Amino acid sequence: MKRQHLILLNLIAFLGFSCAAWAAGDQPIVPAWKAVPNKIVNQAGLKPEKKLPANPGTLADCFSEDDLTRARGRDKTMAGARLCGADLQGAVLQDVDFSGASLAGANLSGANLRGANLSGANLIGVNLTQADLENANLSGARLVNAELVGARLVNINGEKADLSRAKMVEADLTGASFKQATLVRVDLTRANLFRAGFYQTNMERAVLTHASMVDAEDHGSINMLETNLTYANLDHVNMGSHGNYASLSKANLTEASCRNARMGWVRLNEATCFRTDFSGAMLKRAYLNRTNAQRAVFNQADVSGLQGEGADLSFAHFKNANLSGAELKAANLGSADLRDANLAQAKANDASFKAAMLQNADCTKAKFARADFEGANITGANFEDANVFHARFDTIWKNYLKDQDLYASQYKDIEWIE
Repeated sequence: MKRQHLILLNLIAFLGFSCAAWAAGDQPIVPAWKAVPNKIVNQAGLKPEKKLPANPGTLADCFSEDDLTRARGRDKTMAGARLCGADLQGAVLQDVDFSGASLAGANLSGANLRGANLSGANLIGVNLTQADLENANLSGARLVNAELVGARLVNINGEKADLSRAKMVEADLTGASFKQATLVRVDLTRANLFRAGFYQTNMERAVLTHASMVDAEDHGSINMLETNLTYANLDHVNMGSHGNYASLSKANLTEASCRNARMGWVRLNEATCFRTDFSGAMLKRAYLNRTNAQRAVFNQADVSGLQGEGADLSFAHFKNANLSGAELKAANLGSADLRDANLAQAKANDASFKAAMLQNADCTKAKFARADFEGANITGANFEDANVFHARFDTIWKNYLKDQDLYASQYKDIEWIE
């Protein structure tokens, strides 16, 4: 019984070590003196689907003592080096060529890697906490599950790199480029992303809560053009009050959360914001032209001056939202919840409000020429001085609108739906 117990312990240790190696993209690593033959597996009473190789490999496949000595001696040519699990904490590795190197599980916390070439390197599970990688080349590198808390990644090249599940809390990514990179489930909480580029990047389920994308003058700048942000968490993200250069055009924010985010002037043209939650967010003068925001939530949000020409806002929620001065020409707000919303001076000519809920909405001085209110509920809504030239309303609102002080006495110009 004791022998079988010992066999199982050895087997578990072997399997755990081998799986870690497979995750790093290499063959199973087993020190030669701990090689586990197939007969031990059988003695333990296990029947694997595939037999273990007679010689799974050795630790030398991923680690070299000579390479570690060279790295510590500040050798600049470390391309293809084998440094898995190496301890290089605080090492000075500036401008070193680590292209194609194996550094999986290495400890590089606090290291100086400024200008280093890590293109195509295996950095899975690496510890880069507080490391300085300014101007480093990480293109095509694998940093899955990497620790980059507080790291300095200013102006790095991360094109097509894989940072899935990497922890980058409070990291500085100013000017960094992650074009077509994979950042699935990455944690960028409180990170500095000013002028960072995420063009066509996969950031599904990424966490960007309290991340900042602004300069000292509160001007936002970030490139997330065509970025995948489905299910991402952008709560309290700061793109500034004048995010003139913050672009999320054609990005996919399906079911993302942007609650209480600061996104003034941000560009979301032709983006997909299906069921996106912008509750309490500041989207003043944001651009949502031709954006698909069906069933999106804007409750208590400031979207004043919004540019939403041709946007699909059907079934969206704008309860208590500020839409004053919004440009909504030809927008679709069918079945939208606009109760208690502020639509004062909004420009919604040719827009659709079919079956929308506008109870107690403020529509003073708004422009609704040729807008369609078929099936809409306008109980308590204020249309004082509103332009309703050839707008369409159900006949049940004849008396209600007759008592409103409409612009240029346009009551006679309303098209009534029987």
